[in-house]
This record gives sequence, C-alpha cells and structure tokens, in this order.
Amino acid sequence: MKPLTLTDFQDQTQAYDQLVLQSPDTDHFCSSSYWVLPAATALMPGRAPWIWTGESGTVAMMRGQHPDGWNYIEPLEAMWTLCNPLIGPDPVAIADDFVELARRFELEWDLMLLGGIVADSPLFRRLVQLMAPRYQLRLGRGMQRHVANIGDGLDAFIATRPRKFRQNLRRAWRSAQDMGLTFEHADDPAQDPAAFYRRVQDIENRSWKGIEEAGINVGRMKDFYDHMLHRMLPEGALRASFIQHEGKDVAYIFGGVLGETFRGLQFSYDDSYKKASLGNVAQRMMIDRLSTEGIKHYDLGSDIEYKRRWGNGGLKTVTLVVFR
Repeated sequence: MKPLTLTDFQDQTQAYDQLVLQSPDTDHFCSSSYWVLPAATALMPGRAPWIWTGESGTVAMMRGQHPDGWNYIEPLEAMWTLCNPLIGPDPVAIADDFVELARRFELEWDLMLLGGIVADSPLFRRLVQLMAPRYQLRLGRGMQRHVANIGDGLDAFIATRPRKFRQNLRRAWRSAQDMGLTFEHADDPAQDPAAFYRRVQDIENRSWKGIEEAGINVGRMKDFYDHMLHRMLPEGALRASFIQHEGKDVAYIFGGVLGETFRGLQFSYDDSYKKASLGNVAQRMMIDRLSTEGIKHYDLGSDIEYKRRWGNGGLKTVTLVVFR
C-alpha cells in the first residue's frame, strides 16, 4: 500500500466514498468523507495522517501522541468511533494489508483503536486471527444505531409503529396544520452554505440546546457541522428543511444522503414552540420527502431513547483496542 497525505485523500474523496459503499458491515455515511474529514479537522486536530491505499482498499487513520508520551493510531473520527477505518470490498484482503502495515511500523505506535467494526464479522475475525498472537487485544465500547425502513412510503412506515406513537404523530401533524405552519426545502446545491448555516444557527440559538450552550451553536460541534455542510451542500448530498410560522423560521432538520440511506444529523426548534411537537413534525415531513425520492433507509444515528420509537435496531459496532 502507498501512503497518502491528507490533501491527497481530500482529492480522492469521490472514489473513496464509492469504496465505502462497497464495504460490508460498515456505517457507510459515518465512514464517508462527509463525516470523517470534518471530524479530523474540527473535532480532533493536532494529529498527522496515517492513510494508505492499495488494491485491497484504503486504511484511513491518524496518528498522534498522548500528553503522557505514548503514541497512538486511530480513525479520522474517534470521538464516537462510528466510522470503520478499514475500507474495502473484501474484508479479509484489507485486514491482511492493514496488519502488514501495523507490523512494519509497530515501533511507531503503542496503541491502536479500530472503531466501527461489527463483532464477529469477517473483518473482525481476520483482525483477531492475525493480531492476537502478537498483540494484546481488548474490546472497547459498542455503538448501536437505529434505522427506520422508509422505502415503502410514509403510510407504510407509520403502520409499523406502536399505536400510541401513531396517535401522537397524527395529533402533532394536525396541530401543525391548524397553526398554519409551512415547510421549505432548503438544500439547493447552488445556495451559499454559509447563508444556510446562519439560518440554522439562528434557530439553534433559540432552542433549549442553544440556550444551555449544549447545541451546535458553540465550540467544536459548531465547526464540525460547518465543515460538513460546506462539503455536502455543493455536492447535492444534503437534505434539509425549515418549518416556518407566520414567515419566521421556527425549526430545522437536516442530514446527508449516501447511496439509498439518509443519515439524520440534526434537528432543533425554537423553545417557545416546545408544546407544538415540532421534532415529530420535522421527522414526519422528512420521511415523507425521502421516501418519495426513493430513499429506503433513515439512519437515526446512535442510541438515544426517542430514536427507538422511530426506528428498529440497526448496525451495532465495537471498538477493537490493540496494545503493542
């Protein structure tokens, strides 16, 4: 395999993302360039690229040094460990090439983190087979996703939900209509990403998350989504909508499309409208739009209680921790 600089990698993202879609047992969106490059830039600066490409695929990782002096290699996004850093259609082949790299450069690292891997998958089994005789292996945290199957349309999706959920959703939708709420789709690739993000931030500042400085209006999370939106919007990968009341933006929802899957990213609403169930209204609106477009899966992301009401179980991954 040959090394790539971060600039080289950024120049090859279209081919890389197609390779991601061919990789089995992988969180495709969160392993794509739309996710990992903003994470590497905004969330986890101060590391150097450890990126390799060859016939088997791409090893997309970064290396750094802990304040205590030991060296580590980890995925571009290691905050949630959602991404799989070993990308290729044949998991055995990419595992073989990765382990060869790990051995060749093993004096340069003390610990490796391999996140986003499905336990007992062919990739996991091959890594354990090759690395266990030489290194100490431990299992890190697991990450559960929730996915809604929306390919048969909104009505079919709603029919699969519990009775109380359906009642609450109907009530929220009727209330939205009675209030005269309107909806604007806002993902034209020709628009200015900065202008779009300003609209999002205006709502976020009025949300409970924004008021408590726990949203995407502050710090590195603000920068993370700024970078992501500037990548997705011009390439037509963003799906975003605003909810308006009397001409004023009161809620937003946005996410990214890769293949046949929409990955929900963020939604929020003006806190003065908290009794209007605008979160439910926004999710219903987005599912209707996406299913009409032909999107089959709505990945709601990692495990939070409310997501269990919207989706069923999805991909579950673990982190393999390797000690030299």
